[in-house]
Amino acid sequence: MVKPSPAWYALRYSIAPWSLDESLKELVQLLPRQGVDELILFQVFFDREENTRGLPELRHAEHFLPQLLRIRESLTEAGIRYSLNPWAVFVHRDTEQDVAGVFPGIQTMVGTDGTVCRTVCCPLSPVWREHVLKLWSLYARSRPHTLWLDDDFRFLNHYPIKTGCFCPLHLKLFSERAGRTVGREELVAALLAKGKPHPWRSEFLAMQGEVMAEFAGALAAAVHAVSPETHMGWMCHEPRYNCAQGTEWEKIGAALSGGKKLYIRPSLANYSETSLRGLYVSQDSIKLTRHALDMPAVDMTEIENSPMTRYSKSAGFTFLQAAISFAFGCRGITLNIYDSMGMPISGDPSYGVVLKKYKFFLNSLAERTQKYGTYRGVQLLHDDRAGFFNRLKRSDFNMMMEDGDSLVYALESLGVPTAYDKMDVVAASGQVLRPFSDDSIRSLLGKGLFLDGEAAGTLVERGFGQDIGIKSFESPRPVHEVGSFRFEEFANAEFGGGQGKYMRCMSLGEAPLQLASIKPVDGAQVISSFVPWDRAAVKIPHTFAFENSYGGRIVVQSVSLSPLPRGYLNDRRREQVQNAFRWLSYGRPAVMVSGDGVYPLGFRKDTGDSSVLGMFNLSLDPWKRVIFDISSNRSIERLEILKENGAWTDGGSLLSAEKKAGGYRITYSRKVLNGMPLFITAWWK
Repeated sequence: MVKPSPAWYALRYSIAPWSLDESLKELVQLLPRQGVDELILFQVFFDREENTRGLPELRHAEHFLPQLLRIRESLTEAGIRYSLNPWAVFVHRDTEQDVAGVFPGIQTMVGTDGTVCRTVCCPLSPVWREHVLKLWSLYARSRPHTLWLDDDFRFLNHYPIKTGCFCPLHLKLFSERAGRTVGREELVAALLAKGKPHPWRSEFLAMQGEVMAEFAGALAAAVHAVSPETHMGWMCHEPRYNCAQGTEWEKIGAALSGGKKLYIRPSLANYSETSLRGLYVSQDSIKLTRHALDMPAVDMTEIENSPMTRYSKSAGFTFLQAAISFAFGCRGITLNIYDSMGMPISGDPSYGVVLKKYKFFLNSLAERTQKYGTYRGVQLLHDDRAGFFNRLKRSDFNMMMEDGDSLVYALESLGVPTAYDKMDVVAASGQVLRPFSDDSIRSLLGKGLFLDGEAAGTLVERGFGQDIGIKSFESPRPVHEVGSFRFEEFANAEFGGGQGKYMRCMSLGEAPLQLASIKPVDGAQVISSFVPWDRAAVKIPHTFAFENSYGGRIVVQSVSLSPLPRGYLNDRRREQVQNAFRWLSYGRPAVMVSGDGVYPLGFRKDTGDSSVLGMFNLSLDPWKRVIFDISSNRSIERLEILKENGAWTDGGSLLSAEKKAGGYRITYSRKVLNGMPLFITAWWK
């Protein structure tokens, strides 16, 4: 029995068949020293990304099964858990394998333009289905703790096709649902029609979701028939992305679990190291995946390095992704960081050094964040059915993806942490509100609600214009079509503005700002306005605040935040947006981060008798001090800080807590660098 570690390390590793003996000997010696708790054998010998031919054959699995059993036995003796992550199910991309020549009668995927794949398989194919269930039954004979389904289990992003399957089997099934024969060209035209969605779109996406859920259940049953103790794992692609293929997370999760606890692997993206700001995506993927699944599961994030070398991702960046994983309550991390061509892991020792160095630190963090509790912040919205309702601006499947990435980046960058549990203050952008019922919208209108121009337009279209303070509205369009506006005048002193406070509308070289023309109702407070280059009297409202008859508070910005304009983020915008959310929360923000720096990634988790606060500095410049404004009706008993050695100690003179109306201002008065995040525990009386 492997002893649980709060900061669970699982190494996803490909053992090259030509160096099996050497690799296995090194793994059982080095992994315990590096604090690694589990080995997920990734890409079975004959099913490796670099040299895969496509869909594995049964004869290969049978040939290598004794080696899988040997690996499991050696790892178990060394106190390391054994799991297995085959690479191919649908198959990620076309290879040299002509799958029909190997598996007679099999059906491959067909793209919107009629492109027929050589290797990528259609899940409706009876030949494919029978083969994969037998193949995974063989994998199960090695009795892995977890048998992972990789992220080729999807209808999107298979080279050379990027969208769903339009093979004869899919067209036949869809025609049965539509009540008449439907051809590929007619179906594609209906799916990608601009404007109001064609009824066939929701039917097609629902069909794809049902196909995935049904097969997930069949796969779990085949595995558990051989190895009842094995858990199923799901490398689940980002939920907003999956809205374009009809994924219903709860149905797939329930089916794949087979009645046992499900393991999930949220992608942290950032497969290579580009900008620290990419970590905003990492933390959001954790929170949104957990929210979308909405069922008990063990989340172990995917920290992947592609290609597997320090030239792609540093050990320091890898540590930050691990720290984000445990800061946001995950039970483990899966590390795909080492070369898979037979080079010893000791040949690149930097990762192992970092993993070992910070094991105590991450264990101490995980022990507190894994407690039952709630992550607080401004609530963001998600609905798996976004693809059913989005109105396409161009004929592109990607337009079915749910909006929200840009809003996450904007709010988090400005020191406004986000969450997905129900909160008193909500933010929405783009078309995210389209799937919501009128009753759900009325519920949101009774809260604090922040809207960009496009989200406001959705509510105007639905008849809620007066409830969000809008008298007249014209949909967002390029700013030069609205008028000759060059500056944003931020004049409202209640929200931090004043005379002579201006912000730019956009940056040179970017696409035109998308701006809605809005006339607020009488009684709305204008916070900022767009003005022409000569700052003449002619101006149009950009940001305004309104209190409605539901008892809710509304802040609307006329700009479209999907995508985020490059010129949006600046110090005055931070002041404006933070004050807007203070107003929306009646002066009691759940958590807000400020201080002497930019690009914070902050969070608050309440766990009963304590609250854990954290801040990652996603800038190369140090923060000289960090301020957390938090709401609470209780009194702080003491403050602790997590030291690099893994000890929680009294904050002393570095930490202060100032009682404010409805909460506290907690200040940390020492530099926070980008390589080491700040974690504080506030214990309540």
